Amino acid sequence: MNIEYIHALQRRELRYLKRLVILNHYSNPQGHPICNHCGEQNLDCLCIDHILGGGRKQLRETKSKGSSFYHWLINNGLPDGYQILCANCNLIKSKYEQVNNKSL
Repeated sequence: MNIEYIHALQRRELRYLKRLVILNHYSNPQGHPICNHCGEQNLDCLCIDHILGGGRKQLRETKSKGSSFYHWLINNGLPDGYQILCANCNLIKSKYEQVNNKSL
């Protein structure tokens, strides 16, 4: 096995563990990754949602997305203002907010 392959596996595992920490923290009830709206538990479907919106603005300001966003959340003490939604609920929330100009 070459060293680059081993390092890639280690990075992938670290990203997974960071994601799991964040999903556990922001899920309601805490400690069990679950969509805070519909109850979906498939880890591949779950994502981080900015409760009051502002995700695009934060992306522009911090230039952090994906695993770098996980790193940002952890380095900033897992701040309030985020929740876990499944991809469907997150998309529905976004569309609802665009049409009605308010949060779900």
